[in-house]
Amino acid sequence: MRARLAGLVREWQVQASNTPENLVWAHGYRKGLRQCAADLVTALEEGPMDTDQQKKENELETLILESGDRLLPFFRYAHLPAPLGDKSKYFAVLAMQIVREFPVNAERTVCLRKLLEAKDAGVRSLLP
Repeated sequence: MRARLAGLVREWQVQASNTPENLVWAHGYRKGLRQCAADLVTALEEGPMDTDQQKKENELETLILESGDRLLPFFRYAHLPAPLGDKSKYFAVLAMQIVREFPVNAERTVCLRKLLEAKDAGVRSLLP
């Protein structure tokens, strides 16, 4: 939910910064701000992020910092919309297991790189 709220706030800021001062109260601008406010209220009504999902995201961030693996940050999924993030999460979990259980060597890097390619292809297959 945090990422979604941040996105809505950024969208609101972009709309505000792209509007000339003399058009601040123009109908289109007010409608855009109303829509941003409605989206923000909807996000707040949906409540906090699922604790299991938040735990997995925190676990991934911790492992990225601890392991120092250069490919692991590419498995982040919190920024993706719900259907894409849900599917991408499976690849992130597998990547975390690989980083924890396999020795650090060139073959592990190849393994993570191929998994990243598979994740990218899988997420792209879900796009319209």
